[in-house]
Amino acid sequence: MSYLDQAFLVVWVVLIVYILNLIRNRISLKSELEFLQNTK
Repeated sequence: MSYLDQAFLVVWVVLIVYILNLIRNRISLKSELEFLQNTK
């Protein structure tokens, strides 16, 4: 495995983790908004 392959792999892992975190934050934000609207 060359340095280029390793760097490419690291970039992919970071991207995947970042996207998963974004999706999780989006979902929790949505449920929080619904919860706030229900309490009104």
